[in-house]
Amino acid sequence: MLIEAQEQERARIGRELHDDINQRLALVTIGIEQVQDLIGASPSEVDDRLRELKKQVSSISAGIHAMAHDLHSSSLEYLGLVPAVRKLSEELGKRQGMQIEIENDGVPCALPAEISLCLFRVVQEALHNATRHSGAKHVVVRLEKIKNQIHVTLTDSGKGFDIAAKANGQGLGLASMRERIRLVNGKIVIQSTQEVGTCVQAWVPLQGNVVPRSANY
Repeated sequence: MLIEAQEQERARIGRELHDDINQRLALVTIGIEQVQDLIGASPSEVDDRLRELKKQVSSISAGIHAMAHDLHSSSLEYLGLVPAVRKLSEELGKRQGMQIEIENDGVPCALPAEISLCLFRVVQEALHNATRHSGAKHVVVRLEKIKNQIHVTLTDSGKGFDIAAKANGQGLGLASMRERIRLVNGKIVIQSTQEVGTCVQAWVPLQGNVVPRSANY
């Protein structure tokens, strides 16, 4: 399956970013500190420049860590959908200066792996859209179990967008969200009014979705 292959590649890239590049950047930071010690008697502007370089490298390292989490969420694999969404929201909210409120009404910890993955990616895409495009400072994510369905609703009071103009999915990942939902026999409705806000609603049935023997998050 195409999405399964994509998720395996996401996981590989995530591990590589975190375990390889992140460690090498940490070594660069140490090297800069050592240079500062060696040239302690050098002009102050050199020290200022080196301190700035250290700050930049640390910022890059933090960004790569966040990227690795976006590509492969270990929280989803080990803790389940709701804790993973909470962690994602906390980290994204801190980075973007946005309040992301999570509401959970009866969603169990144990869900079929393909449902957890699908809904996590939909929430992730919708939150990234909100931070990049909406201008909103507050987003509400509600997850609930109603009979044999899992419902997810994301609402913001941002500037909205023209859904028809974005129907091909360019820039907003709408096609990706719809395809993910389709593959788990669910449905998704996206409503947006300019200068009012956006609402993304997704429904996925629990029946007809079987937990696979091994899940690739």
